[in-house]
Amino acid sequence: MKFERNIVEWIKLDDRINTLNKELKSLRENRNNYSNDIINHIVDNSMEKKVFQLTDNNTNIQYVKSNTYGSLTNQYLHNCFLQYFKEKNIENPEINADMLLDYIKVNRSITEKEYLKRN
Repeated sequence: MKFERNIVEWIKLDDRINTLNKELKSLRENRNNYSNDIINHIVDNSMEKKVFQLTDNNTNIQYVKSNTYGSLTNQYLHNCFLQYFKEKNIENPEINADMLLDYIKVNRSITEKEYLKRN
């Protein structure tokens, strides 16, 4: 029957994906170790602006520094609202912060997703 065959194929593909993900995790860890060593060398030798041209691989590598913002967690938002209401001398800052956070939570969009889960 086609349904059972589809399930068997799905399981085979899921197994393959899990195997490849484990391999990718190991490769990423190795790459990150090399990255850390390379970055330390670049910084220690003040080479941050240099572009490294690799003719064997026909590619360039460059040191880049970027900023990453923290997540907008409920606790973080609540603390920001509370601080804002206190700075603006708004009455009942704790209650207003709670109400505003609840309003945001209730009015978030919801997306329903269907998927298969393997136990």
